[in-house]
This record gives sequence, structure tokens and C-alpha cells, in this order.
Amino acid sequence: MGKVCAIFGGSRGVGKGVAVLLAQKGCHLAIIAGNLEVAQTTFPLYSSFFHFSPLK
Repeated sequence: MGKVCAIFGGSRGVGKGVAVLLAQKGCHLAIIAGNLEVAQTTFPLYSSFFHFSPLK
């Protein structure tokens, strides 16, 4: 696809679902989450689709 999608609220709910769908389709993602603890629990799910590094 060649584009980067910014997903706000990507650690839970609809944002998480959209991020997973786009990752499965091969999109490059920038996932923004306001809650670090929830984001850390979601990390293993995303890392199974692609390589990424969380920013701290």
C-alpha cells in the first residue's frame, strides 16, 4: 500500500480493531495510545503481525 496510517486509540476498542485489520492488510501503522499500561498489554498482538518499536 505504501502509506502510513495513524491510529488514535489503537490499544483498545474500535481503534484496536482497525489497527489489527490494517496490519493484516500490510499497512504501515503509527499507533497512538493514551494509556501506557493498556498499550503494553496490546503490544504482543501487534508484534505478531509486524516489527515495530514502541516510543516511550
